[in-house]
Amino acid sequence: MRKLLALVLVAAVPASLGVASATADDASVQAAKTRTVRIGDNFFSPKTITVKKRTIVKWVWGTGDRTSTDFEHNVRGTKGNKFRSSVKTRGSFRKRITKTTSIVCDVHFTTMRMKIKVKK
Repeated sequence: MRKLLALVLVAAVPASLGVASATADDASVQAAKTRTVRIGDNFFSPKTITVKKRTIVKWVWGTGDRTSTDFEHNVRGTKGNKFRSSVKTRGSFRKRITKTTSIVCDVHFTTMRMKIKVKK
């Protein structure tokens, strides 16, 4: 019981001292801009984007009111930032981009490609 009471007091102290967690209004959160790319069946939309260095790019499976795709897709950085998402039909994937990057879906590598250009 004492441990539980101590845990409750420790959790309440930061809030009572005016310490707050980061919100969308905080400068550090606003500084990290996010750009969204939609993943549809056999396409990225848009196919090319230009961003500032350290922008977060968020890929979202589905378009319009749909929150999934009919076929599995992934996102892989092949030149520039190198990374790979899992293969899936729904959800999202985020990556901070620091240099111009070529993107491909491994499942549809001949048709699903995009480019992220980083401003200098």
